[in-house]
Amino acid sequence: MCNEQVVLTAVYASCNTSERKKLWDGLQTMSTTLKPWIIMGDFNVIKGPSEQIGCKALDPRAMEDFNDCLLNCRLEDAGYQGSSLSWTNGRASKRLDRVLFNQAYGDLYTAIKVKQLAKTLSDHAPLIVNSHNPPPGARGSFKFQNMWFRHPDFIKLVEEN
Repeated sequence: MCNEQVVLTAVYASCNTSERKKLWDGLQTMSTTLKPWIIMGDFNVIKGPSEQIGCKALDPRAMEDFNDCLLNCRLEDAGYQGSSLSWTNGRASKRLDRVLFNQAYGDLYTAIKVKQLAKTLSDHAPLIVNSHNPPPGARGSFKFQNMWFRHPDFIKLVEEN
């Protein structure tokens, strides 16, 4: 169990671009003092065109402002398991909901998983976040590629190790 204090920020961003800009400015101010930090919620903006289906209009300025905020705050997107799009109105779908974290949080919790569940009553899909550290000695899967056989020092390296 970790005894480190973590700051959690829940976001419900405005649909209005200029109102969201105030949020981005506030997050950038907070980013200079908060460690470790995790932010999650409905950001009401996408990072790029690949995060939407069925929408004809893009707002390049809104995407640029959001991406600048993530860059300036040094925030990483935790990704997701499940559908890539978290919101729908029946005609269009977008990835508006996400989990972000800073490096101090990522250093503290090396395994961060976000699972997107199926929509129920809301037009947004709920997210479940699991942050933990793998038990000591836990390993990832081992993969061997045949190209390693062709390396001139392969046998020597195997013998030494």
